[in-house]
Amino acid sequence: MEEQWKILLYKTPQGETFLLLHGFTKKKDKTPPKEIRIAKDRLTEFRLRR
Repeated sequence: MEEQWKILLYKTPQGETFLLLHGFTKKKDKTPPKEIRIAKDRLTEFRLRR
């Protein structure tokens, strides 16, 4: 059975508040650039709305 990781990308913008940006199942050692880009785009969107 292939080992899989459940990954959550998050940011703590203020104190102990967690901003969950993206979750995915990691199947390889390196995090795919697409998954990182999704999280960064969501963080940018969050910052623009504030």
